[in-house]
Amino acid sequence: MKHKKPCIVSLLALAFVAGMACHAFAQSSDPNWKPVSLKLPAGYMPADFPEKRAGKLLLNPKKPAGMFIVYPKEGESPDVLPDLLKSIVAEMFFHDAKATVNWTALPLPPHEGTENESGTLYSASNAKMEIQLAVYTRTFGVTKVLYGYYGMRNKGEKKKDDAPFMDAAGKGVEDFDKFWKSIKASK
Repeated sequence: MKHKKPCIVSLLALAFVAGMACHAFAQSSDPNWKPVSLKLPAGYMPADFPEKRAGKLLLNPKKPAGMFIVYPKEGESPDVLPDLLKSIVAEMFFHDAKATVNWTALPLPPHEGTENESGTLYSASNAKMEIQLAVYTRTFGVTKVLYGYYGMRNKGEKKKDDAPFMDAAGKGVEDFDKFWKSIKASK
């Protein structure tokens, strides 16, 4: 009997943490604003989004890749977030905050079956590696959310730890396909 109480407390703590990971909390005073619901991909490590923003970074522990979901701050346009995301991803892989990174951008089509979505596929490279960042913006009523995928692969010979890259249609990364399909409006 003595072990049941700590076990219940542990289960409640685990349920609370899981709930926190599945919902990034509001940064809006609009009473109609609701966070989206989503399913975190198996095997990814959730981390708080930098700069005290509502959202999560999801890190792949086996490959130089990850996913993210982030909400614009109240009164902020979602248009400011791609530059922040490019900076985060470039510093994560290039390890030089002062280096100039030249990004190319291609529009991505909306995911099949989604409404109110647009996307951009960003790419950059240096002498040793290529990085890719896919950023999608979707609107659910008054809620705007940005989500996407990022990854790095070595230039030249393929290595087994290279991250998979998306094609120009936004396809080719199985874990990301599962992730975006799980993003739904809260009820």
